[in-house]
Amino acid sequence: MSKRVVWAMLPDSEPSQKQIEQMVKDYKEQKSATANNSNLLTGRFLSRYYGRVTNKDIGILSIAGGLYSEPSWCGNDYKEIALSLEQLEQDEDVKQILIDINSPGGSVSGLIELCSLIKNCSKPTHAYIEGMGASAAYGIATAVSGKIFTTLSSEVGSVGVMGVYYDDTKFYEDRGTKILRFFSKNSKKKNLNPTTEEGEQEVQKDLDETEDLFVGMIASNRGLGHEEVISKFGQGLLFRGKEAMERGLVDVIVENIDACVNLIKSSEEDEGEGMAEQIKSIDALTTAYPELVTQIKSDERTAGVEEGRKDERARVGALVALTKYTSDMSIISSAIKEGKTADVVMSEILEAQLTDVEKKKKEALVNLEKAAGETEKNSVKTVPLSSDGLLSDDKEAREKSDRMAENIKGSK
Repeated sequence: MSKRVVWAMLPDSEPSQKQIEQMVKDYKEQKSATANNSNLLTGRFLSRYYGRVTNKDIGILSIAGGLYSEPSWCGNDYKEIALSLEQLEQDEDVKQILIDINSPGGSVSGLIELCSLIKNCSKPTHAYIEGMGASAAYGIATAVSGKIFTTLSSEVGSVGVMGVYYDDTKFYEDRGTKILRFFSKNSKKKNLNPTTEEGEQEVQKDLDETEDLFVGMIASNRGLGHEEVISKFGQGLLFRGKEAMERGLVDVIVENIDACVNLIKSSEEDEGEGMAEQIKSIDALTTAYPELVTQIKSDERTAGVEEGRKDERARVGALVALTKYTSDMSIISSAIKEGKTADVVMSEILEAQLTDVEKKKKEALVNLEKAAGETEKNSVKTVPLSSDGLLSDDKEAREKSDRMAENIKGSK
């Protein structure tokens, strides 16, 4: 079982050995060109260096292809990118930095550190995605202080983390090679086998923790909540430009990099006297003062969150107060979870109480009818009997009394 690599990139984008060799060859050819070329297209082509837009004080930092933690292939390792960023920072002719991205992502190791360097740049930074800005590459884009630009056809997103293991056991077995691994007494969990349950759990735990770091960084950079990034950014999906902007992954859609550069340089030209009159849109203001707009958005979001918390506390408090009107706590609990107001729940409680009263009335009526039926069934009907010696009316009683009197007289 070979070494595991944690990637923040598309699953099918890991380069083959042949691709790596071609990248090295391309790099050697590129290195002979002039790094600080005034031509924008040439500057973009030089992935290890930066080109500068002619007389417009914009440094182009190009990131193309996979991203790696070791300085091995074609300039797309984090250390080389950091070095190019430092060169742009130190170049007095460069006033703003544009990170030009076309990458499927790459290694997690070193990514967050590079993003921290970008966030701490003293100069305004912007990102332009053409082709693809996925996973780790998108993470880099979110670290800029300005806007993220992209085109309609570009793919953006793939926010997530994956782990890759190479099971070479059969490869060696087929060649008659058996790999024996021994561990010291207190390191039995070192390099756990991912084909075992314990090993799989450890891999999953590591990936989940890494995702929390990655998503947390993107959420912080974009001024969003952690759960909001998970719900809106696709959980690993890629989006074309329009949907990417609708979901909040990018800020501006442009036709090409020239349009992007024109927007950036127009903001630079607009600085100075009369700036307030020249800025006529939110986009222009954001391009001109990205840090200010970011702070304003952050303050607004914070205020909105706090206001929302107050409203939520008031709603929950009002719902809890309704417990004196009902003994069914499930009504209150469900209302809190479903976001219902106290007015709505009070109506539901009253309706439930009326329903309960009607139900009890019907039950009482049924019980009365049942009791009446049982009484009628058990009652005894009485009728006069001719042979029981009892008198049926007053006339018969008088006649009998007279006969008794006559009998008494006769006996004397």
